[in-house]
Amino acid sequence: MKARQRTSSRQQLEVAFDWVRTRILKGDPPPEGSLLQIAERARRMAANSLGRQHPTYAVALQNLGLYYDFIENDLSKAAEFFNEARYPS
Repeated sequence: MKARQRTSSRQQLEVAFDWVRTRILKGDPPPEGSLLQIAERARRMAANSLGRQHPTYAVALQNLGLYYDFIENDLSKAAEFFNEARYPS
């Protein structure tokens, strides 16, 4: 049962990450709040439910990197998230 719950959580997170990534790339903020808040919340959810070594957590970090690259034009901050996604601690 626990494995089934973990798979379901991962699938829900992946759908949410796709949605966030699409909004970031389109520069289309949702009515639910800022893209940064939503991306940060998704990262926390992935860390808490799947752990920081899980590939889905890396996707959350990539989305934050995209946010800082595309929305904030902060390449340094974006690189921090991309590097953390590539080389988890």
